[in-house]
Amino acid sequence: MKIKTIKSFLKSIGILKFENLIGFRADEKQRVMRRKVNFKKVFDKFPLYEQGITKQMVNDYWSKKPYTLEIPSILGNCDLCFMKGKNAIINILTVYPELADKWIEDEEESQKNGKFGGHTYFPDITYKQMKSIAQNNLFKNVDLKDISPAFDCACTS
Repeated sequence: MKIKTIKSFLKSIGILKFENLIGFRADEKQRVMRRKVNFKKVFDKFPLYEQGITKQMVNDYWSKKPYTLEIPSILGNCDLCFMKGKNAIINILTVYPELADKWIEDEEESQKNGKFGGHTYFPDITYKQMKSIAQNNLFKNVDLKDISPAFDCACTS
C-alpha cells in the first residue's frame, strides 16, 4: 500500500524513476533477498543491510539514549497486522485491547458493505473474537518482549 501511494504521488509531480530506501537490517537477509528485484522505475536500496546493522546494534543504540519510546518490538509499525499471527495478536490485546477497535471496525465494515469480498483477516476468527479472548484473560501474565510474529512480513511491498 505504501509503495503504490508513493508511486502515484511521484508520478503526479513528474518523477518516474526513484530509489526506495527500505529499513531491513543485516539480520533480515531473507527479507532483503525477496525484495532484491529492481523494477524498471523503482530501485530498492537497503542501507542498514548494506552497512551490516543488526537488531542487536539497533537495540544497543537505543539503550544508550536517556529516553525510550516504550513500544514493545512486537508492535512495530503495524500494531495488529495479521502477519503477526493469532496468538501474538491475542497476547498484544491482553495489554492493549483498544488496538483492536480499528481492525474490528474494518472487518465489520467489509462484512456490511461486501467491500473486498466481505473479508476478515483470518478465515476462522475475527479481531472481535480475539479481543474477547484477550479480555477474558485466557492468556495471563503476558510479557510482550517475548512475543515474535508468526510470519516474516514484507510490509514495504
